[in-house]
Formats: sequence, C-alpha cells, structure tokens
Amino acid sequence: MRLSAPIGFSLSEQAAFLQAHREFYERLDSLLDEKPDTKRPVIIRAATSLFARRGVDATSMRDIAAAAGVREAAIYRYFAGKDEMSREIFV
Repeated sequence: MRLSAPIGFSLSEQAAFLQAHREFYERLDSLLDEKPDTKRPVIIRAATSLFARRGVDATSMRDIAAAAGVREAAIYRYFAGKDEMSREIFV
C-alpha cells in the first residue's frame, strides 16, 4: 500500500508520520506472526480493520467475532477484552 503524509505538514512532520506508519505495520506483522496456526491472526486483522473504520469504542467484540468468522468466546482465548486487544494492536 502506498501512503502519503497528510497535506499541510512540514517535511519533518511528514517524515515522522510515515515512520510511525511503518512502525505500526511492523508491529502488526509481528503480532500476526506470533501464533500463525490459530485464529489469533484472523481476529487481529478483523479487529484492526474495524477499529480503523469505526473506532475502538464503536466496535464491539461481537462485531470483531463476526468479521473474523469466529465465535465471540474464541476471542477471549487470546485477549482478556477489547481494551487489551486494542492496546496490543496500537501500542
């Protein structure tokens, strides 16, 4: 995916934005590699997509389960809750 920095930012701000974007996707890749033979990567992908579109607060665990094609209970095997999941993805 080709990404450009927001318009109206200085070159140093654009560079910082692009670096943060790269670091986020590197972290996401490492999360997805942790347990590749489980539903965890599918859940993380679904949650990341929904969080990006709707926001964390507007996304329910039921939404994530439906998007990942798993039962809601399956998510709790890997994450204690939505807050833990969002922290792991974004922090």
